[in-house]
Amino acid sequence: MNLLSVIVSVLMQQPAPPGLPAAQLAPPAQKAPAEAKAAAPLPKWHLFGETRAWAEQRGGAVFGRERDVDTVLIRNRLGIEVRPKTWLKIGAMVQDTRAPHYQRARPGTAQDPTDLHEAYVEINPEAKRGWGAVAGRKRLSLGEQHVIGVPEWGNSGRTYDLAQLDYRRQSMRLRLLFVSAVKFQPERFNVPVLGDRLWGVYYELPKAITKGVLDLYLLRHDQNVPGGFRGAGRLGSSNLGTRVQVPVGKAWRLSTETIGQTGTRGLGQQRALGTISSVSRRFGWHESQGVVEYKFASPDFDQLYPAHHNRLGHSDLIYLRNVHSIQPQWKVALGRHTRLNAMYTANWLVDATQPLYGFTGTSIGRDARGQSGRFAGQEYALFSTHSIGHWQLGLGYAYWKAGEFVRKQTPGASPHYVYLHMGFTF
Repeated sequence: MNLLSVIVSVLMQQPAPPGLPAAQLAPPAQKAPAEAKAAAPLPKWHLFGETRAWAEQRGGAVFGRERDVDTVLIRNRLGIEVRPKTWLKIGAMVQDTRAPHYQRARPGTAQDPTDLHEAYVEINPEAKRGWGAVAGRKRLSLGEQHVIGVPEWGNSGRTYDLAQLDYRRQSMRLRLLFVSAVKFQPERFNVPVLGDRLWGVYYELPKAITKGVLDLYLLRHDQNVPGGFRGAGRLGSSNLGTRVQVPVGKAWRLSTETIGQTGTRGLGQQRALGTISSVSRRFGWHESQGVVEYKFASPDFDQLYPAHHNRLGHSDLIYLRNVHSIQPQWKVALGRHTRLNAMYTANWLVDATQPLYGFTGTSIGRDARGQSGRFAGQEYALFSTHSIGHWQLGLGYAYWKAGEFVRKQTPGASPHYVYLHMGFTF
């Protein structure tokens, strides 16, 4: 057992009192002697952490091109936040992820032994007006995490090396940011790899739409070969995007986020468009919600750094590029602690002569003549989460039925995915 696991295990023996999140606990104040009463108060701080065990079985991996995966994934985290001044926050987190029974080479997203996941300084974190700043290594999400997100579904999650300057007023928030997704390096410390970076302006206008959302952004994504670009040359993508949410009555909500891209990809030009749109309705029956979501990404689309779980199916088999997708989902609350979800996803290629891309962005099949059809496949998924206090339990099943394109351009297996996970947070 590693050192981080021992620390987490010890802390788990001291849960928070009922009704008070453990993350808000601080050590009891010591009674100071009379001569020390005038001393300055101790800085505010708290510890937080997580331990999670995940068992999963994936059959028909990469539509039959790779062997099945039957593994256990373990994640431990321990973090601290210190507030020495009202205008200053300092944070740090250590993470340890393991995949002890992985049947093939373990990627960094599955196993990254004890490493630094967060270490940052934040100026004016709670201010509603004026300037603020963040610098260091930190988890970060914007909007609905379609552009920059933290996909906690994966064992190692995601974190960023970043610098951000904020200006806030009641009617707006302007972010000037530079972010670089950390590349997990299981054999050594995760050093910055700035050859993969995203920088620009993100502008939020919370009062522009009554009870709605309006965000505008202009971001540049640069990626060279050391940063992860595949092929000759490099990626230089300029992204102009907008995110809009509009309530319709008390129950309906419309949402759309669209990104136009121009620049270079490899040795050629890039011209791309992507959009994610949804309509949702809330019902009184068991606090249920129905959502229908549509996604489109042209053959050259750069999906940036999204939290991409559930985007094109629950089993996360394909990438948001050269794809049309339709996804209805039904969410139901079963009591105070249990949530049940039923989801259907169907995916088609936009251009039948271009590849279908796997979850890591690599091609898993192409018919340059366009004679293998457009339909990639459809997925049926049922999953639930249950929480009591600091404990969380989740389980689910997904089945992907291979479409014409997959059957003709791969071994044609219809993948399935089953999992069970349990976690404790404090």
